[in-house]
Parts: sequence; C-alpha cells; structure tokens
Amino acid sequence: MTQLILDLGHRPALEEADFLVAPCNQAAIQWLDRWPHWPAPALTLYGPAGCGKTHLARVFAARSEAPMIEACLSCSVSLAPVWSTMPTAPAPNRCSISIT
Repeated sequence: MTQLILDLGHRPALEEADFLVAPCNQAAIQWLDRWPHWPAPALTLYGPAGCGKTHLARVFAARSEAPMIEACLSCSVSLAPVWSTMPTAPAPNRCSISIT
C-alpha cells in the first residue's frame, strides 16, 4: 500500500483561541490572565521545545500590545538598540515575558 503525500499547506495557529489549555500549562495561562497585576514586571516561561512557550508569548504580546522580539539562544543579541528606539509606553506595556 502506498501513502499519498498531499501538499495541503500549513497555517501556524498562534492566536489565543488556538491555544489548548491543559493541566500541564494551566499555571502559565493563569499567570498571563493576571497581567498587568503581576508582582514583578516580567514573567519567565520555561519548558521543553514545542510545549507552547512562543505561542503564549504571542498571546501576551497581542493582549498587551507589546512588541515580539525573536532571538536565537546561540546568537549574541543586545536589546539595548531596540529599547532605545521604542517610544515610552505606559507602565503595563513595559512588562515582558522571557522564554527559556
């Protein structure tokens, strides 16, 4: 029997409605839901590759109107030039999510 390979295309589903809440990620969702009333101006998401960290960061960026800055761990990236060109934002928009 031969399996047919169909090129159906691929659309990344990274909207908030596309995120499946499960017991393993419920705490992360609860922290996002607390924003902008976090006890600190940043939140770190951690977990194995493919568990939804970037998806949640995109959800946070959409909710908070924060910029999404993508970098690779093997790159040496300085955010100083990015921050210096951003207009001053209200305090809640200065919050950030770090993905490790």
